[in-house]
Amino acid sequence: PFQRDNLKWKELGFQKSDPIQDFKNCGLLPLHTMTYFCHNYTSQSHSMISAQKENKKSNYPFAIVCINITLL
Repeated sequence: PFQRDNLKWKELGFQKSDPIQDFKNCGLLPLHTMTYFCHNYTSQSHSMISAQKENKKSNYPFAIVCINITLL
């Protein structure tokens, strides 16, 4: 079941266990772009999320990168 405050959010690349914390300064546009990307490019998004889990040395958290790219 859905839980807003859960450590599993960090597996997707959010910085905190509550993803709202990462969206608080940027609004909902990054969420919409992330949803669009994951829906339309499913295999690519799955491979990016898997790669971030495996590569701890140069870890680029998926969610935070999506948020930052949208803000750019």
